[in-house]
Amino acid sequence: MNTWQAYNAWGGRSAYDFNSYPDHVHARKVSFNRPYDRNAGTGDFTGSMSSGWELNMLRFLEREGYDVTYSTDVDLHEQGLALVASHKAFLSVGHDEYWSYAMKSALHEARNSGKHLGFFGSNAIYWQVRYEAARSGTLAPNRTLVTYKEAAQTEDPLWLDVDRSNDKFISVRFRDIAAPPYNVVDAIAQPENGLIGVMYHGDPVYGDIVVSDATSWIYAGTAVSNGTHFVGLLGYETDAMFSNGFAPAGLQKVAESPDDFGFSHVTVYTAASGSVVFATGSMQWSWGLDDYNVPNPRTSVLDPRVQTTTRNVLARFAVAPPPPLLPPAGLQASGQVGKIVLSWSAVANATTYSVYRASTSGGEGTTPYRTGIATTSFADTAPIASVPNYYQVTAVNGAVESAKSNEASATPQPPPPPAPTGLQATGQVGQITLSWSAAANATAYNVYRATTSGGEGATPYRTGVSGLSFTDTTPVAGVTNYYQVTAVNGSGESAKSNEANATPQAAATPPAAPTNVAATPVGANIKITWTQSSSAGVTANKVYRATSSAGPFTLIATLTPTTSYVDNTVAKKTVYYYQVTAVGGNAALESTSSASVTVTTK
Repeated sequence: MNTWQAYNAWGGRSAYDFNSYPDHVHARKVSFNRPYDRNAGTGDFTGSMSSGWELNMLRFLEREGYDVTYSTDVDLHEQGLALVASHKAFLSVGHDEYWSYAMKSALHEARNSGKHLGFFGSNAIYWQVRYEAARSGTLAPNRTLVTYKEAAQTEDPLWLDVDRSNDKFISVRFRDIAAPPYNVVDAIAQPENGLIGVMYHGDPVYGDIVVSDATSWIYAGTAVSNGTHFVGLLGYETDAMFSNGFAPAGLQKVAESPDDFGFSHVTVYTAASGSVVFATGSMQWSWGLDDYNVPNPRTSVLDPRVQTTTRNVLARFAVAPPPPLLPPAGLQASGQVGKIVLSWSAVANATTYSVYRASTSGGEGTTPYRTGIATTSFADTAPIASVPNYYQVTAVNGAVESAKSNEASATPQPPPPPAPTGLQATGQVGQITLSWSAAANATAYNVYRATTSGGEGATPYRTGVSGLSFTDTTPVAGVTNYYQVTAVNGSGESAKSNEANATPQAAATPPAAPTNVAATPVGANIKITWTQSSSAGVTANKVYRATSSAGPFTLIATLTPTTSYVDNTVAKKTVYYYQVTAVGGNAALESTSSASVTVTTK
């Protein structure tokens, strides 16, 4: 009804440029309150070479004795799910191109509630339309079809206003609403293949439908094989599967037919509710069911195999779907060495489970990572290394697959690290410093210590050392200390490194101070003499001078070990005070100062 009216040019304009006169600019709104200008006023119902598919299907259904109810697009728009609720299946036939948001929403609800859907045509649910009341007469509602199409960005008031909540109703292709510039995120306003399984990809086409999965239940009793042709049943518009992220889970391709745009597909899938959704991907499927319009304007392409296939689909539609499979609950993921282990709760009536995996949260997609899992656990032995892996699980029974479970994530643990290498130990005053080379995958290191070689034992002396060195500030004094180091990560502890040892050095003692210091005027100079320090290993003497007994004393000379020094930098008739120290010991330490001596220059 919507599509017939979109093509209807009564009064001079349709929803298309090609038959809108005089300027070939299509109408943005077309009225149902007009006669049809095609096929003697029957619109596309009785048909021609490019129309009439509905009547062929209707004749087949009536002849076969199916209990069929007929409805219009407006009926589905106004009544929604209630229109479908008392029926086992909903059939869309022929050229069913123009749909409102409410119509598409009703079929999503129908599918999700277990009602079967059959799309015996192509190019379905392509343009989104809205309805308005008639402009004259009784002003009846839903008598004007609103379809801005390509002019939506410049003319559709729902896009031009500032209210973004109504953008899901913009009159453009359903596949465009989720894309720029509209970017609508909505469960209904999205590409039609998410519901149908396929969507429009080209015309005009006149060819054959080619079987690609002869084992499918839809072909039972037809004796077809892969490559069998259903002659003349492909066209004039065709649909195909698309990898756009919206394809339903479990979508099965049962025919793949070459056309001028690639390949057209016949598909079937079973929703989580048990709803079976079948799509022919071709308007001319119904010509294989009935010979109306033969021999004029077309030749017969009646095909008993297509009739049997259609009966198989309708027979499956007549069977109430099994209770829906609930999604698995309580999914958990545990990261272990080189793998991630999943577990979940069992689902009633599930025969197997499928696992979906992604490297980003929410990215699990529609293609399972693993299928046919017969238990409620799964070990992913080839996870994506070193990063979180995200998982969801579905329950499966035959062709029925549940919705996805909660998401769980884990990161696989690396293997335990190898032992550190190159351990070295250096003895210092009161401490021992260790260093070693890094071990792969290590997050920390443990240090073991003993006072005998090989005695480091099983208990670490220090744990959690973060770097590649460690200073033992409390070594066992006076003896050789022995060490080994291990590397550690979340998966465990490595073997021990090579053994290294060192002895802490004793603290150095400053030498004794020089004694018998004396100062004597010698002409204009002063000579200082002393008895050298009694300590061994003296390496130098230092002479200090002051002009007050309280200091400060200033260093005036550093000498190789000796017992005298002449100060030739003095002033006349001045009192000077002198002290002398000795330098030596293991750390080149300086003694205390000698006793002060005083002298007055001449």
